[in-house]
Amino acid sequence: MSGRRKGGGRGNRKSAAGATAKYSDQPVSDDDELPIQSFDVSEKLRSKDFPRFFIRELTGQELTIEYLQKKGFTLPLFIREKGGLHMNMPDPVDFSIADVRSMVGGKRVIDVMNCATQHNSEMTMKEWEDFFTDPHRPDAKLNVLSLEFSHTKLDNYVSAPRVVRQIDWVDNVWPRHFKEDQDEATNAMNKMKYPKVQKYCLMSVAGCYTDFHIDFGGTSVWYHILKGQKVFWLIPPTDANLKAFEEWTLSGKQSDVFFGDVVEKCGRVILDRGNTLLIPSGWIHAVYTPRDSLVFGGNFLHSFSIEKQLRVAEIEEHTKVPHKFRFPFFTEMQWYALDKYVYALLGRSHLQVDDETRLRLFGDDYCQAEYRKQLEEQQHITPQELYGLKETVMFIHSLPVTRKCVPNLITDPVTLIKDIRTIITNHLKDNPSLAVTGRPLLYWTGIKQDKNLNLKMKNKARRDLKDEKPRIGERINCKSCAGCLVKECGKCPKCTSYPRKTCERRRCDSKVLAVNTICCLCGLDGWYAETSMTLITRPLETSNLMECAVCREISHPSCHTDYGLDGQISEVTPNTWFCPRCMKFNPPSEDELAAKLRRQDDIKKEEEEFVVHGRSDQPKSELRSALADQIMEAANKNKPLKTAAYIYRPPPFEDNLDEVYRRLRAAQEDGGGTTEVLIQERAVMLPVFQFLTTQEVARCSKVCRSWHRITLDPTLWSTVNLSKQKLSSTLLSVTVQKQPVKLILDWSNVGKQHLNWLLPRIPQTKELSLAGLDYYPTVASLNTCNTPLLQGLNLSHVSNLTDVSIHKLLSNPGDSRPGLLDKKTRLKNLKKLVLSGTEISDVTLRYITQYLPLISELNISNCWKLTDAGLAQLGAQDSPSVEALTSLNISSCRGITDSGIDHLKRCLNLTRLDTTHTQISTKALESFVTHSKHKLKVYGAVVDRKTSSKKSTKRKMSLKGSAAAVAASGPPLQAAKTAAAVATTETGNGGATGVPKWVYALAIGVPITAAMLYVLFGPDDGDNKDKKKKKKGGTSSGTSTPPVTPASTTPAPSTPAPKKGGGATETPSKQSPNKSDEIKTTETKAEPELPTDPLQRGIALKNRGNKFFRGGRYEQAIKCYSEAIEVCPTDKPTDLATFYQNRAAAYDQLEKLDCVLSDCDVALNLNNKYVKALDRRAKALRKQAQKIENFEIQVEKLRQCVEDITGVCLLEGFQKQEHLILVDQVLRELGRAEAALSSKTRIPILPSNHFISQYLESFAEDPIYKIIDKESEGDVDEKENGVELDLSGFNRAKQNLKEEKYENIIDDCTQEIEQNPDTSVGHLARLLRGTFYALRKQQNLAMDDLTVLIDGGDAVDAAVRVNALIKRASLYIQMCKDPKKDPELSLEDFGRAADIDPNNSDIYNHRGQVYLLLEEMNKSIVDFKRAVELNPNHPIAYAQKLYTDYRCAVMIGDMTKIHTVISDFYEAIEKYPKCVENYSLAAQVLNSQEQFKEADALYKKALEIDPNNANLMVHRGLMALQSRGDIAEGVRLMEKALEMDELCEFAYETLGTIEVQKGNLKRAIELYSKAIPLANTELEMAHLYGLKEAATAQITVSNKFGIDINQRGMPMM
Repeated sequence: MSGRRKGGGRGNRKSAAGATAKYSDQPVSDDDELPIQSFDVSEKLRSKDFPRFFIRELTGQELTIEYLQKKGFTLPLFIREKGGLHMNMPDPVDFSIADVRSMVGGKRVIDVMNCATQHNSEMTMKEWEDFFTDPHRPDAKLNVLSLEFSHTKLDNYVSAPRVVRQIDWVDNVWPRHFKEDQDEATNAMNKMKYPKVQKYCLMSVAGCYTDFHIDFGGTSVWYHILKGQKVFWLIPPTDANLKAFEEWTLSGKQSDVFFGDVVEKCGRVILDRGNTLLIPSGWIHAVYTPRDSLVFGGNFLHSFSIEKQLRVAEIEEHTKVPHKFRFPFFTEMQWYALDKYVYALLGRSHLQVDDETRLRLFGDDYCQAEYRKQLEEQQHITPQELYGLKETVMFIHSLPVTRKCVPNLITDPVTLIKDIRTIITNHLKDNPSLAVTGRPLLYWTGIKQDKNLNLKMKNKARRDLKDEKPRIGERINCKSCAGCLVKECGKCPKCTSYPRKTCERRRCDSKVLAVNTICCLCGLDGWYAETSMTLITRPLETSNLMECAVCREISHPSCHTDYGLDGQISEVTPNTWFCPRCMKFNPPSEDELAAKLRRQDDIKKEEEEFVVHGRSDQPKSELRSALADQIMEAANKNKPLKTAAYIYRPPPFEDNLDEVYRRLRAAQEDGGGTTEVLIQERAVMLPVFQFLTTQEVARCSKVCRSWHRITLDPTLWSTVNLSKQKLSSTLLSVTVQKQPVKLILDWSNVGKQHLNWLLPRIPQTKELSLAGLDYYPTVASLNTCNTPLLQGLNLSHVSNLTDVSIHKLLSNPGDSRPGLLDKKTRLKNLKKLVLSGTEISDVTLRYITQYLPLISELNISNCWKLTDAGLAQLGAQDSPSVEALTSLNISSCRGITDSGIDHLKRCLNLTRLDTTHTQISTKALESFVTHSKHKLKVYGAVVDRKTSSKKSTKRKMSLKGSAAAVAASGPPLQAAKTAAAVATTETGNGGATGVPKWVYALAIGVPITAAMLYVLFGPDDGDNKDKKKKKKGGTSSGTSTPPVTPASTTPAPSTPAPKKGGGATETPSKQSPNKSDEIKTTETKAEPELPTDPLQRGIALKNRGNKFFRGGRYEQAIKCYSEAIEVCPTDKPTDLATFYQNRAAAYDQLEKLDCVLSDCDVALNLNNKYVKALDRRAKALRKQAQKIENFEIQVEKLRQCVEDITGVCLLEGFQKQEHLILVDQVLRELGRAEAALSSKTRIPILPSNHFISQYLESFAEDPIYKIIDKESEGDVDEKENGVELDLSGFNRAKQNLKEEKYENIIDDCTQEIEQNPDTSVGHLARLLRGTFYALRKQQNLAMDDLTVLIDGGDAVDAAVRVNALIKRASLYIQMCKDPKKDPELSLEDFGRAADIDPNNSDIYNHRGQVYLLLEEMNKSIVDFKRAVELNPNHPIAYAQKLYTDYRCAVMIGDMTKIHTVISDFYEAIEKYPKCVENYSLAAQVLNSQEQFKEADALYKKALEIDPNNANLMVHRGLMALQSRGDIAEGVRLMEKALEMDELCEFAYETLGTIEVQKGNLKRAIELYSKAIPLANTELEMAHLYGLKEAATAQITVSNKFGIDINQRGMPMM
């Protein structure tokens, strides 16, 4: 099929051109590209010298074994439609190159031939897909001809025509067990067990050409065109043509001579989509690709062209075709063919195989006996086979001894040759007509291997059951067809009987086999399992059992003997077929077969639907045109039309300004008002509506019909803002009708069902904002194939958005399946991504660089987990962000330092960088600016482009002047017309340009206002002479300099007003004509005199101070604010509060925090709801707290800060995200301070007995428990080192440990340590005391005890030291004093423990958990696996390993691995039925996969085993909230958990969180207060303190301001 592996032609040249050394991926035949030819292929396409010679056209039903036996296979066979060929092919509409890549693997390396250079190059399938699907790909003629995909996922979707499968020697001659044992998907010769040439995928771009060639080994070829078009030139293999071809090949002039012109006759055939072509052996052919094509095909040797196959092999030898381009194992195949004929005609085989292989090849003794009975009748063979056998013997005889290649399985080749001579002698006079049997002669009679079953068990069951009479299987209702779904009548006898039976109205049309039906050959059910096995899902529609319609035998198709024919499956009755035995020995008639297979009368052709198929990157205009063509074609046929699948946004309206002008003039002439005309004109009102919000536009649409028509303009709906809205079905439907480009759903009640309905219906949306929502119930819906191709996505402040969540969103959609046009993530085109305020870490940035190659704007501010390592991902050399990233916001990421900036220097196009509130210094930013090729500047903590003051000033002046010039030129109505035209030109399609909106307002408003004033109040034309003249340099009448107002920030310079009637503006004669000089003169004017009114004077002073403040002159600003405070009347508290707040802002810039707090206090006393003052004071208090080391003062300051910032949030209605972020940060700091303060006076409390027992059980190699176990067996001496154990305090401690009396263990151990500090018993007592110190949250004391044991050296038993090292390593992680050093110290201790005892499973079990916390999944998996290997009977380690496997599978999006892990969990539960950890972790996995029922069932089973496990009950409560939103049930289960264990901190915290969401803040504070003493670490305490303080602050502030927080919709802070 490929020019790379052919019997002549360009074989030598290709090998010299750089073919790979191994056989891998060598194709069958097709378009091989040539070097530059001197002849024009397009001319050969148009030439009439190549008619449709030699082609024989058949239907699929006509192409059978009987046809080949009768007519032979000497001419190319053309089949227009694949019906009747019994071949499997993917859907040509849905299948694409992306599906090929998905099924064979994106990393599969393939050979690609370049037509221009005739050189091979290697590409991965991913790279080939990108090239093939690129609409702007380079003009390179590339061809993939060598992708053999057997044993890949694609293998299941493609099969050759049935007649090919019946005659193919690879299937019927080559020992079948070799092929069944093949597990290598590539074509590596050293791993190939059979000739892998049966299935090829050929992908060619338009214009590829393959010169004339013969397929390697004389193989025949089958092609099926799935997509595109092919043109074949065909030349028959006559002796003259073969000789000419050999000479042409050796001449080296292939590029100059078109071989079709050399021979006498050359035919040409064109293959379109859906056509199939079979080319016989030895035919010389060339191929051209007019259009991009996707073709499936394969090569095969067979018995009807043996002579030609051997002739081509000789030509390959003469033309020196390299062996890697020839048919693999060609000579060995000839030997196996001879042996197969001996077995088929004489009943004996020369293959020496073991008994199991013999069963697989020939079946058991019964099958072989049955086969020999058939040989008793005279067998006839065709003349082609007879002469082929002769030629095969001669071919082998002519080979040198070293190249006869006798297979290892044939130990006596001489006897085999003698048997062949016997066959030839016996069949010389065979009647050719009797050889036409319609059945293949060569086939394997053994059992096909099924890897799911044991072969010997199958054959044993078969022998046991072979004598039983076949019985008809019991059939039951399918419960899914239309008949089963009929509503019960409730009146018939069956409905009213007891027990109740199936209603008479319900009549199943597709009855299926019962669940307990078994195979008569292997004895297993339809799911290959014993009927007694449980925990197996058995959907009725997936049963693999088949009942034969003739013999009524029920069996698996894989259990049947291979009779050379396939069974025919019925499409009418489920689980029904004609088995292969009946098809061969008792075949049904054609009418019976057609009636059983398909009810032609009952199947009606469905009406055609309007479907448009295209690529994901195809312009929507092309899709619309295609859809319109389909609709118009259907309309011409008088067919009922169907609506389009999606609503497309109509194009924008075009204004006819001449009509507007005409209506305006008509209204003026009629004496009517023009205002009514203007407010109904689209050109006038549309720019006005563009300033309104979505809700306001919707209200305007209800005013009148004119406005309703205007609001239908799509430019008004390019952005739909539904933030903080309660979404309804009506609102969602309207949104779909508008087809917005940008959709905002921030902080709304949108849920998963809403998004699942909405996303497929807004395919044109490019930007989506889901800020403030929750990941699991809402945002997770984006991981679907229905998501539009977004370019902007806002996920800021999305709760539960972690690295795993980001990976799920960016990985392939979960509903991806074969046949989709694009199965990659639908977010791959994102250019702008906002993730601020989420829980992502550095891992997310790695995912962004992997999955988002076009990302240009990235906002990751307020992500506290981010560090410099994350920025290193963005600046990696192979990262696409190096070229694409232009804007990055990392503000409030405290973990980022100057080192991170060094990584960002590699981002070549990064022009904006926000580093506010990070640890990055100004020096580092200046270094970044220096290294950048762009003109950048540092503005505080922000790096941005430099702005040109002259250009911006000139642009503003020109824009301001444009509207005035329009208004001042010509008659007013002409000015209105011109201004409307200017506005329409500038706004274009909805004002999508970068011009500010105020320009539109000036361009429209000023001219129209002038026109209205002129029409209503202006004089006639004759009155222009009586106009009053203006004074030189003055202003027109009726205008005056506006007074200074509090809102003013700078004194407004007076500007000359234009003359009435459109005259030019008068300017002073000394004024410079240069505009820049005019601006400078204006800016250097003296300050205006201060008003005499005290309040106005104070406001003027404040404005002057504002000017100084903006210029950075804070001392002068403070002086102005102070003067304003002095002159301001005391009866103006609001203004006075403003002055104090402004002065506090100036003090804040000078870091005078005491003055800031003093002024803010005064401002708030004057106006207690002054938001700016509250905000200022909160930030000042936080700065003071950060500089104070005394925890008590720090807590006091931060607590006041939390109250202030909470007040700000309440007064603003929780609208500003920066304040919500600030309150979250302050709460974290307050929690840490309170935790550090309370830990000093904390009362030690032991957790519940259940918790302690679970903790101790996690150590399988604990030396103390080993002693207890030995004592229970009576194997311990009464004395050790001269100390009587039964009199020691340690002995009492052990007894208390057995009886779970944990309160006195520390005292008992202390007594033992004081008496025997340096003995082995003393060491054990110290280890036990350190363990319980850790359980009592006295980590420092625990650390001291464990360190003493670790530093004791060899004097301390190795097992004790290892256990102490493990526990100290875990303590480092729990205490978390230094997030950077503690993991290093922990892993160092684990390493020391492994050096002492490398076979201790506890080391790897607990280190694996630490790696899991550090999110180092691969290391965690290795450790858990090692722990299981060392201690297979420790179920906890095995459960942790499975859970880590699941986490890793989730991260990489491996759904197969996820299902495997779930299955392994069930096996673990069966193996360790008493291990609660298996149930708990398995339930958590199922819960995360949204299999809530299965998860709840496991939690219930776990509670049956361990009724006192309160954590299991809490998990059930959380699942009730997550799955059903049932708050009452969740609270009930958690309260039940507290009844089981009153020391369950997890339950208190979770209940408190629920109470906060319900608005019961006092109850939440009580619950948090109970949880704090039970926290294990300071970090957990800090978290709980933060939650408690948030609730307390909200109560305090709401009481202070009299605000009902429940009505404000308070979010959880």
